[in-house]
Amino acid sequence: RMNPSPEFTLYAKLEWMSPFGSVKDRAGLYLILDAETGQRGYLLTARAEYLTPYREAQEEVHATLGRLHGYFDTLPDKAPAMRDLEKLVQAKLSELDTTLRLFDEGREDAWRAVLSSGIGKEQMDAFRKSSQTLMTDETRRVDEERRGIYQVLAQSRVGVGTMTAL
Repeated sequence: RMNPSPEFTLYAKLEWMSPFGSVKDRAGLYLILDAETGQRGYLLTARAEYLTPYREAQEEVHATLGRLHGYFDTLPDKAPAMRDLEKLVQAKLSELDTTLRLFDEGREDAWRAVLSSGIGKEQMDAFRKSSQTLMTDETRRVDEERRGIYQVLAQSRVGVGTMTAL
């Protein structure tokens, strides 16, 4: 029985309906910011402990992309946008990795040139825009499905009420 008492309304959170509905997935998607922060900390201090959040963020970003792919690949109209988002993430991670590699090789002018070029900011801006578009579209789609579920539940209540009255 969905609602055991007519005196209160029962709400359920259906995270499975949206890959962005889970706090873990939203946080996982934005772990790229942790990777960038770890990279910058390492570049500023040369202390290896800054690479820990960088490496952890990279692993979680890949896991999150896998979950998102599993979901968006079932939606033909969104699969291309997901592939574009993944390309943006890979480009950003590659830029971070290149900068760290150049730093470790002692090529200060080269890593500073990459950092100063503005490419990292451009990549983050494109990533933010792409992920926000996907989230907005998905939230809209889930809201439409939720309204459909509420309509079915309302019709069921009417049907149960009618059957009870008979």
